[in-house]
Amino acid sequence: MNSIAVVVAAVALWGGTGAAPARAQCFDLPQLLGIGSARLAVEHPESIRQLPAAEWQLQRAASPTQEIVWTSVQTTTLGVAAAEVRLRPLPGQPTPDVLLKTTQAACLRQVRSALKSQGVKPVPVTCPNCEAQRYQAPEFVATFYSGLKGDFPYLLVVHPVAPPAGTTAPVSRE
Repeated sequence: MNSIAVVVAAVALWGGTGAAPARAQCFDLPQLLGIGSARLAVEHPESIRQLPAAEWQLQRAASPTQEIVWTSVQTTTLGVAAAEVRLRPLPGQPTPDVLLKTTQAACLRQVRSALKSQGVKPVPVTCPNCEAQRYQAPEFVATFYSGLKGDFPYLLVVHPVAPPAGTTAPVSRE
């Protein structure tokens, strides 16, 4: 098993609110990378296996240049979706950014821990009114935001890095 691949455990201490995070809201890094690199992810988002229809509702984008959004069927006590996953197509890029917005700090904490255990060093990011850190690996850049205003105080943006010309991208293990 890839040591970055961490199954997010539903442990009450990690939930931030005293409650265990809902497993459906949490993804490990390989899953997030897989969402963005899935063949035809933007054209056929319903084919992405990491977002099962029983736990996520797909909201189709009006055009291929708009974000594709899945919302968690689980809701917070305020009736808001507990998490969102977005694919953000980028002009001239073969794969989209993947955004995980959540109400649970634990969903990001485990990914951050896995990156640190691999020796990937965080770099502070300027973010007015929030805390942010960026981790740069050869295949991706992961930026974590916390303390955001609105329905989702936690955000992870995973930006795949294209391999240099003349090389091939690593094969995703699913």
